[in-house]
Formats: sequence, C-alpha cells, structure tokens
Amino acid sequence: MTEPQVRYVRSADGVNIAYYEMGEGVPFVSLSIPYSHLHTELRVASMYESIAREARVVLYDPRGFGLSERDIDDFSLPAMVHDLEAVVERLGIPPFVLQANGASASPIALAYAAMHQERVSHLILGNAIAKPELLMVEQISGVLALPGADWRFVSESIARFTQGWDDPDASDELAALLRDSITLESFRLWFEHFVTWDASDLLPTVKARALLTVTSGHGWFGLEQARAMAATMPNARLALIEGRTAAERAEAYVGAIRQFFRVPATQENRLDGAGGDPVRRALPDGLTAREAEVLRLIAGGRSNREISEQLTLSVRTVARHIANIYSKIGTRNKAEATDYAHRRGLT
Repeated sequence: MTEPQVRYVRSADGVNIAYYEMGEGVPFVSLSIPYSHLHTELRVASMYESIAREARVVLYDPRGFGLSERDIDDFSLPAMVHDLEAVVERLGIPPFVLQANGASASPIALAYAAMHQERVSHLILGNAIAKPELLMVEQISGVLALPGADWRFVSESIARFTQGWDDPDASDELAALLRDSITLESFRLWFEHFVTWDASDLLPTVKARALLTVTSGHGWFGLEQARAMAATMPNARLALIEGRTAAERAEAYVGAIRQFFRVPATQENRLDGAGGDPVRRALPDGLTAREAEVLRLIAGGRSNREISEQLTLSVRTVARHIANIYSKIGTRNKAEATDYAHRRGLT
C-alpha cells in the first residue's frame, strides 16, 4: 500500500497535529499513545492496512508524539482530547468507530466519547483502563528514577513490561517505536500528566456500543478495573485476550473486534447464559474471541481444514484452539461442543 500523505490541523489550543487517512467506507479513527509515529507505525502494523480495505482509517499523532508538534508542556487529559477533536472536525466525518489502541489511549477515547455522544457509533478500548493501574505507575516510575538511565534502557524496559519476557523480538520493535515516537525528556513530562488522568466518572455517560479488551494475567491492564468499567458503561462488553506472544494476542484482539461487529446489539445478551461477570457476558466459560469463532464453525459442521482456511490459521493452531475449547467447556468431541454452542446461543 502506498504510504498516505500526512496533513496537519491546529488544535483549539494552538498545537499542530499530524494525521492521515486511507481507505474508503465507514470512518475508523484510531489513536495510540505513547507508541505513536505515523510513518514508523504504518511500517510495523499491518492491522491498519487490513482495516483500510473495508473502512476509511484515520490515524493521528497526539501532541508531543511522532510527526505532531513536539515542544509541548501541556499533556493534560483535556488537552489530549483537543487533538482528537481537531482531527475529527477538520475531516467532517459522520458518526465513526473510535479505537484506543493501547491502555494509555483509553482515557482520551472515553473523555471524547462522553463529550461527543452523537459522533461515536462504536468504541473499542484495547487493554481498557479509565485510569492508570498502580503497578504500571510504580514500574515505569522506578525505571525513570534509575540513575543514568538512558532512553534505550528505559524504552526497552517499558516494552518488556508491556509484552512480557517471552517475546524479545516484539519487545525490541515496540521499544524502537517508542524511541521514534517521543524523546525521553518529553516522555517524563507526559508520564507526569498521564498518572493524573482519570475518566472513571465519565463511564456511565458513554452511550456508544463499546468493546473493552484486557490481556489475561497482565498487571498493567487489570481485569478487576475492566470488569468494573464494563459493569458501569451502559452498552459495553468485555473480551479477555490470551496469548503467549504479541502475534497471538494480536490475533485474539482482531478476532474480538470482528466478533463485536458481527453480533447485533440486541443479541449481545444471548452470549451470557445468566448475567453476572462481564467477562462471561462477553464469552462464556472463559472462551477467547478466537475460540468462540472456532466453536461456531465447529457447530456449523466445518472440518479442521475448512476452519484453517476460513480463519487463515495453521491446522496445528486450529487443533490447539479446539483442545482449549474442549477443556474450558467440558466437552470431549465436536458433537458435544456443537450441542454446547447451540445451548449457549453461540451459533
């Protein structure tokens, strides 16, 4: 895909914000922070190219990041919302899908969605938080406080905290993107503001259909906070993202988004047999979005090979998903799994 042309717009408080758009169709506006550099991000992330085949994708660098104005001293939450407002107003787009690609972007998306109810049709919060988790604050603060810590050390430490220790290649790529996105001095200033961000009081006012995802077992993206958010937001559902590597988690994340748009709002409650835990309201028995997708294909009579071809997965990966499904839902074969899918409204 040809790299799109970067344009600029001035925010309400006078900051120059870089953005670009690609593709045609339903507007899909994505923001990412602190990993945000329009040129670098497009080279390392194929997700946006895939979405642009079906939608009008709009990406922008927030103030202080990437190709936007870098000499910034105001990283307050209202100031960050100004950036998003400026881009949307310049493009004059109709109601759109708003994606916060990463936990740190969630409060910005929530604040915008609460202030502009008529503009946001769907809200996607990757690793949803309304305010920073304590462990995230403590660990990043600790790294920044180390004497003599340079930007490479700090960025690589943060990337490994984010990705885990089993995927060094993905961590190195993420660290490089962070160094491209912002300087160490500006990151320190941004982080001082970020730890004060809190959109918790806005949650009940966000009316858009919302998908909240959380990475299983990750201390920075707390499941308890995500559960509370899903219970407070009127039209939210929660998906648990699992995977050992960044690629596996990305696959599960994309699967959760596809499922979110596939199920009409009036049918979402069918995915929960008896209410309760928002994770189970989204998908029963701890199934991931990808496992639910595989289960639906099983119930539709598809073979492992057919599932592999339809979902663009290896046969071995399909077999692993099926084994996980059987374990989670307590079945032994495809006939029992099909019966389960029908009973739980997953077909």
